[in-house]
Amino acid sequence: MENNRKYSFEEKKLILVAILIAFAITLTSTIELMGFIPVDLNAKYPISIKNWIYSVFIISVYSWLILDFNLRRKSKLLPKISKLGSFIVLLVGNMLIFSTTLATQLIGESLINAVFISDDELYMTTFGWFIVFVASLLIVEIFKLRQKTKHDAIDKEILKREKIQSELNEIKNQMNPHFLFNSLNSLHSLIRTNPEKATLFVTNLSMLYRYVLQSKEKDLVSIAEELSFLKNYTDLIQIRYRDKFQIKIDIARSNLHLSVPVLSIQLLVENAIKHNEISEENPLKVFINIIDEHLVVTHKLRPRKTIIQSTGNGIVNLSRRCQYLIGKDIVIQKDENFTVSIPVKNN
Repeated sequence: MENNRKYSFEEKKLILVAILIAFAITLTSTIELMGFIPVDLNAKYPISIKNWIYSVFIISVYSWLILDFNLRRKSKLLPKISKLGSFIVLLVGNMLIFSTTLATQLIGESLINAVFISDDELYMTTFGWFIVFVASLLIVEIFKLRQKTKHDAIDKEILKREKIQSELNEIKNQMNPHFLFNSLNSLHSLIRTNPEKATLFVTNLSMLYRYVLQSKEKDLVSIAEELSFLKNYTDLIQIRYRDKFQIKIDIARSNLHLSVPVLSIQLLVENAIKHNEISEENPLKVFINIIDEHLVVTHKLRPRKTIIQSTGNGIVNLSRRCQYLIGKDIVIQKDENFTVSIPVKNN
């Protein structure tokens, strides 16, 4: 991945770093010009504004060429090349930059000062430029390390999101069988007690299941949309239970735009029906409202005497979906009531 990665180094930043390198190298000359230390008037090339400007300019250009070549141009000059070929191109390129700018520096100083440079001065100047070269390459490596660290963090985040998205898709694929399984259980019971209502149940169930299939393409829906589906679902349930099942919704119109995971409210109501006693003496009453940025579904806890077969995936999947889609988990409270609070998302 690293070989194919395009590092994005802004040219403005490279220019700024090159200028800073030039100011660092010419710091002594700058201090002399500012009068903080005495100027050596006996020097072969006494410091002057003209010399200082030229030095800052040529070192800035040199540093920028080294930075730009090693950070930006390299990827364009070395497409799909071997490591040995890459090394040779970089070596030749850096040597050309070094020798060309060094020659320019020497010629420029000779012209400005109208004096030929001696061998000792040539050696010292070459050594100075080598120091600038090494400093520039160190900065190149620092830039690369920072960029690599940044890209590695991005890659890890992408892999994490892909993993979570894969898990979410798996959860959503489990939702349809879960809904169908519980609905068929209800239908099985209704066929034995009231065949006519069972026929109406099947008709309504087909309409509901169409919504369930469509919801597979969604992650979050508005509370208004979810309550609309819930109304159709509870109408279906009341075919079987009549007044023994009641639901009270107390949600202000201003909160209906808030989002929750698709089929989350229906899941909690369905679980309440499946696991609690429903009778004339003990009707099941489900209350739904908004409290502290949570949609709260609560009912009296009256466990059925007979064990109902269940996959046990519903609440677990809802918890994982909320963590992924909203960044918060559901809150479950169990006392005389059973309460589940679903975090909502403000679009």
